Amino acid sequence: MSVTNWRQTLTRAFDRFPRVVGRVQELEPEEQHALENMCGDDAFDFIARFPPFDMTLSEYARAQRRRALDEASLSPQVWARQGNRFFVLQHVSGTTRVQVIARDDILTFELGEVLLHDWLELAFTHENETRVVHVDFNAVGLDWLKPLVASLRQRVQNTGSEAASTPDASSAPLPYKWQTILQIETKVFNETALMCAFEPSAPRRWVWQHGREGKLVLLMPQHVVVVREPLEIYPYGWITKSCVRSQIRDARVVLAEQSAILELSLGARKLKFPIELPRPHAETLAQMAQELGGN
Repeated sequence: MSVTNWRQTLTRAFDRFPRVVGRVQELEPEEQHALENMCGDDAFDFIARFPPFDMTLSEYARAQRRRALDEASLSPQVWARQGNRFFVLQHVSGTTRVQVIARDDILTFELGEVLLHDWLELAFTHENETRVVHVDFNAVGLDWLKPLVASLRQRVQNTGSEAASTPDASSAPLPYKWQTILQIETKVFNETALMCAFEPSAPRRWVWQHGREGKLVLLMPQHVVVVREPLEIYPYGWITKSCVRSQIRDARVVLAEQSAILELSLGARKLKFPIELPRPHAETLAQMAQELGGN
């Protein structure tokens, strides 16, 4: 194999994973021009390019629990950060589109970690509407994206004197795996978990059983964090979704026959962020709603 062919083979192999880019000039010409048109010659703090993810590798996608893929999800994307602004470049209908997202406009941040299939998703306000951007990628690249993930996840610094810790001793003990997840979340947010609600996973073992996804809800001084373990991915990963408490406009508990739902309304457009648990957790969710200033 010639040196040229070897380089081409190596490039194709690595093009399956996200790539951290040192300078905007290292992007494709049309991507470089699109970003420079939005922000001039100012340097970026972080740039990552995501090739399209092969959904045949995803057990979760095959279970058809994910939404239908749009055109942007089937094309390369570039996510970048510059100060308190994020840039998401997508290829749509033959054109290159750049979404500019202010840190304070982000309503929810979701990180999916399921075997080889990871993803990032943001819901944010833009003028008078709520928009969502989403990118799927090979999990091999997650470590390279830690600076970007950290800046999207922890959008408010904990200004209190409390150090990150686990809930008090009155909280129900957690299984080892979920205790570890709790410790990870309090560490990455650098916050205390003030209140905690937990429901263990109950996988479907027989055809007539419905099963139940595992869920951990954490109320922190600055954030609300929900970690889910859907049945389709049990026990191979989890999905973490969070919001900043200052974005919560209303919090209330809605009771159903077998469940209780903590319904958060976020931002001026009041995006719904429902957190559902079995009915026995109603009292804990009501206490969270009260702490969040709801009904």
